[in-house]
Amino acid sequence: MKVLVKIPAPLRVWVSNNKEVEIEFEGQTLKDALLKLVEIYPNLKDRLFDENNNMKKFLAVFINDVSARELGGENAKINENDVISILPAIAGG
Repeated sequence: MKVLVKIPAPLRVWVSNNKEVEIEFEGQTLKDALLKLVEIYPNLKDRLFDENNNMKKFLAVFINDVSARELGGENAKINENDVISILPAIAGG
């Protein structure tokens, strides 16, 4: 299935400066889609996944403008032509 992934500015350096990337993948979950993304762009892996291959807790990910946390986190179901938006955590002090 195909989905569109919106890439935030801080991560674009690892995806050839693309704002959006269309990916085609086998699977049904957000994690499946993001694993395909890091297969295509391996330098993103450390920014999206921890050492156990789980999505990092500080990531805010949205599926069609709905928080993935509300939809089941990394196990959220993905449908053809969904839009996945990745937002990195911003810390302040």
